Amino acid sequence: MAARALRSAMGRPTVDFRTRTDAFVGSEGMKRWLSRRKRDVTPSRTSDWDTASAQVAARKEARLRAVGPHRHFADDVSAILFRHDPIGINFEVNTDEYDAEAESIVLRLVSAPAIDSASTVRAIIHQEFVSWFDQQMAGPPERYEAIAREIWELLAAYPGTDGDETP
Repeated sequence: MAARALRSAMGRPTVDFRTRTDAFVGSEGMKRWLSRRKRDVTPSRTSDWDTASAQVAARKEARLRAVGPHRHFADDVSAILFRHDPIGINFEVNTDEYDAEAESIVLRLVSAPAIDSASTVRAIIHQEFVSWFDQQMAGPPERYEAIAREIWELLAAYPGTDGDETP
């Protein structure tokens, strides 16, 4: 009651939210809201979701098969990405968060005809992050400078990255 008197004294309207909520329940507005919620789970949307899920699963399986011979390299790249956390998704418990991006980066690095500098590595990393997220979330290429230097050093020591696909 004191809050209502204070609002009234300050010239603010007083509203009893319980009354407004009770009036909404059973109203035409509530019926429209509920009918709209029912439409969100139509068979076409469900089948779209199933189709998209199947496509994602197929791409993941193909990526895992392709990265198989380079699994250790991909794990090292994922650890570097997790440590630097360029997107801000490291919550200390989700250590596999950058696995997919690392796999894509590794596949590009091992299949490239010639990687001649850390700046080439940085360009590949940035392109992959733009592909996985978007330009705004990925940020500028400079964000990936330290990551690229570390991966460049790792790449030089990793067998099979001179264009011959064998680990």
